[in-house]
Amino acid sequence: AVVSTQSTGNPTSLRPLCPTRWTCRVASVESILNNYGTLSKYLDGVRGSTEGARKAPGLAALFGKFSFLFGLLLSLQVFSPLEAFARQLQGKQISAQQVLVVEKTLLRYNADMRKPESISRLYN
Repeated sequence: AVVSTQSTGNPTSLRPLCPTRWTCRVASVESILNNYGTLSKYLDGVRGSTEGARKAPGLAALFGKFSFLFGLLLSLQVFSPLEAFARQLQGKQISAQQVLVVEKTLLRYNADMRKPESISRLYN
């Protein structure tokens, strides 16, 4: 689960990750990124004998690695359009022609993601 915050920045609830889907929800990844510093500090301070407390040091170590942050940023860039595409496909009024247009747009987006300038945007 991921901490959700109000506009004031105060934690309000945990946003669940869905373990049964092949993709995780974009909102969950965004929530992790928006609360990265807070989550990292929290994980560093967790103590106790519960299962969560035993897992906290491992999660804290992940939060300290560049590969974890890069993976979150990359997954957001990959899954955002896929989630939007899936949402459109589930609409009641979508036609076959609209599906083909969205598919071509998604394929163009994926091809553009392979360009060096797209990769550079991950760092900004």
